[in-house]
Amino acid sequence: MEVLYPYTKIFNKEKHRVLLKSGRTAGKSTSIYQLIVTRFYEYPNLDIIVCRSYSGDLQKSLFSGILKYLRLEGLDVYVDTRTRPLKIINRLGTNVIHFEGIGGADLERSKGLEPTNKVSLIVVDETQQLSKQENLDQAIATFRRHLDKETYQIVLAFNPKRQNSHWLNEYFRTREGAKDWLTIHSTYRDIAKKLTDFDKKEIREEMVYNPSNYRYLYLGKLMVYLVIRNVAKE
Repeated sequence: MEVLYPYTKIFNKEKHRVLLKSGRTAGKSTSIYQLIVTRFYEYPNLDIIVCRSYSGDLQKSLFSGILKYLRLEGLDVYVDTRTRPLKIINRLGTNVIHFEGIGGADLERSKGLEPTNKVSLIVVDETQQLSKQENLDQAIATFRRHLDKETYQIVLAFNPKRQNSHWLNEYFRTREGAKDWLTIHSTYRDIAKKLTDFDKKEIREEMVYNPSNYRYLYLGKLMVYLVIRNVAKE
């Protein structure tokens, strides 16, 4: 398994809380699959919880992506899957990957999850889709009581929203550089050698023809809007 820089940092077991921010085509999803699969077999008696805002998105995204990565590594023969509720079961251990939607108006929806074992890893992907921080706080507060205190890791992954005022942009800013957080801001430049010629061509064209959107979409930089006021002369 080849883990690309800077994602090697998320495998540091001393970093229990991780914020992973990136632009598009930066390899973030693959690194998340690698981390989940590594933990799944490294701790065969500890569960994993994988989340998105909308439960209906999980099967086509994270669930399918993890299964695809398991197939690439020749490990899919060692798992069973369920769709109601959505889960991946390790045949070589007792652990399970649980998939949960944590967005929406019902802030207590996550309380229904009862893992089989203690939990080694919580991943929230596309965290920017949560309309408010309270959804995240309530879910983590619920899941936290299941964490294995020695091995646990909480990973929040996201592509920044355009609005500078979005709660997650401020959440990242206030934790960047904090001792108890690992914060990573990655872009396509970090994995440029792994990109196809088609990807590179598309990115270059966006950089030339729409530089503002290029900075937002591929560099993960917030778009700043200039507001011009017309002040009437007295």
